[in-house]
Amino acid sequence: YTLTAQNIPPLKKEEFSSYDGSRMRLEFKLDYNTATNTKLFQWSDATELLYARTFKISEEDKDAIESQIDKLKLKKNISVEAKIKAVEDHFKTNYLDENASFQGADVSFILENRIGSKIGLTKLMLNAFKLVGANPQLVLTADRSKIPFDGEFQSYNYLQEYLIYIPSTGKFLAPYSPEYRYGMVPFTLTATEGLFIKELVTNGNNSPDYELKKIPALSAGENLD
Repeated sequence: YTLTAQNIPPLKKEEFSSYDGSRMRLEFKLDYNTATNTKLFQWSDATELLYARTFKISEEDKDAIESQIDKLKLKKNISVEAKIKAVEDHFKTNYLDENASFQGADVSFILENRIGSKIGLTKLMLNAFKLVGANPQLVLTADRSKIPFDGEFQSYNYLQEYLIYIPSTGKFLAPYSPEYRYGMVPFTLTATEGLFIKELVTNGNNSPDYELKKIPALSAGENLD
């Protein structure tokens, strides 16, 4: 296959504009395996994979997270939002993302060594929020200043950054960014689309579901910068 493009206009750099995100680019993927009559990589495939890697943890890891939450001595009558803020602050103060190795994806490794990978810290926070009744959703997106998310082109290229969404409050948080707190996330991960993954419970069985939605930008009143 070849592609020829002619008369491509120049793109000038402008202050406060997304130069890389505005550049023309070519993306391609292997879409179909004719030998097995199989459609390759769909959002549903990514949902199953990421659900297994983040929502599912062992009973041992669940107990370890509950033990951390117990240390916070949260009052039973406080709001879910207050619990989220306390849990987030605890883990972001004590457990940092240092681009840890593959082991950094394990909850037990993170709690013991106080270091974790992006997906490991996301898994830790996601399940902690589940335990305090926040019913969180996992969100996958990309930095729009580099590669704008295109929901019509089903590709792993867009699943680069993790956010957590709390449906009851409509707010997001960045699980492995210690400089951000609940309600504020990196602005380049907003005003763009994302893959939202939620957990469904039917007759005692847990399963994932997904939806493509817009991640809204914060209003001026919510952004203190």
